[in-house]
Amino acid sequence: MSKSKPKGQTPMYRAVHKRPGRAPTVIDLGGADAGGSHHEAVSRLMDGGVFDRIPGGPDRLSVYVDDNGLQEGLPPNCKGLVGPILILKVNPKSGEVTSMGDADVERAVSWLADGNPAGGSSVTSVLAFLTLTASPTPAGRPLPDAGADSFAAETQGLTPADRWVRDGHKFKCDVHFTGFWADRPAVERVRGLVKKYAEFVAAYADNSVPNVTQLPGMFTVELQFADSPAGRRAADRCRRESK
Repeated sequence: MSKSKPKGQTPMYRAVHKRPGRAPTVIDLGGADAGGSHHEAVSRLMDGGVFDRIPGGPDRLSVYVDDNGLQEGLPPNCKGLVGPILILKVNPKSGEVTSMGDADVERAVSWLADGNPAGGSSVTSVLAFLTLTASPTPAGRPLPDAGADSFAAETQGLTPADRWVRDGHKFKCDVHFTGFWADRPAVERVRGLVKKYAEFVAAYADNSVPNVTQLPGMFTVELQFADSPAGRRAADRCRRESK
């Protein structure tokens, strides 16, 4: 049976945080982050970077890394990833942070220490390989070709981010899709989600071109949802369905 907290004491919301060159630490999100959206907590602990959840993490836990870590030259961490790593326990239905139990913490620390590159998708496998080899064109490991693919059909009629900014708005990514064109099931999944939620999208950024993603064959699409109750609900649903 769990013990109740003394009256007036803020409950702990435990997570695991690992900076490059340091051992993992168990931190208490607490305070303003307690029970709130995991995005605020992740942004603060990722040093304000463009963070993203990666697949293939510990069972029932969410792993976040800096999405621009390679381009920014962040120092190597572990598992072929760069920059800070944050592992949270997030309620899959509400998207709210919940506290890790002792078994969750043990599972997270073991995952960080197992020596295997982070995987679970073509994106994280290639990112891990490039990080470990420090080579943008690893010999013998050709990357998929982008070909002539695009998300033009799915984004037709939507407002591009550059026009959105020119009109005086600030572009803020709510949902970020990344992957490789060669991973056709992932591509079709993203196409379906973009089409499904298009009516709630305020602006989009499709950076799936060479010299922007800096990885051959990679796509990356960002969606900003309307700042309304319906838009925020749609963003939460899309985010959950993209995991």
